[in-house]
Amino acid sequence: MENILVDYCKFILHKVRQGKLSPNTVPKMFKPIKFVLGINYRENDVRWRPIESLFPPEERSSGFRAWTTEQIQEMIDKCSGTNISRNKALIHFMASIGGRIGIHRELNRF
Repeated sequence: MENILVDYCKFILHKVRQGKLSPNTVPKMFKPIKFVLGINYRENDVRWRPIESLFPPEERSSGFRAWTTEQIQEMIDKCSGTNISRNKALIHFMASIGGRIGIHRELNRF
């Protein structure tokens, strides 16, 4: 069973290198397997440490600190289009909840 899990991990790592998966998803993909083995009292049949050592290091997808007042003001100044008030409200909302760069990858317009 360990060999199968190692092969699966190598398959997932290949997808990470191709850019099709985030490195942060690799440990999450093994949680259901670990859960099912635990339910069936088979979790100790697998040595997890060698498998987990193959996992890539996690990447931080966001910034390290909150937006400064100057950055917020710059974003508001650059708001344009028909929904200016909506964009300003969205910027203020994201700043107030602690949103960082990269929180919504598809909203990279700001």
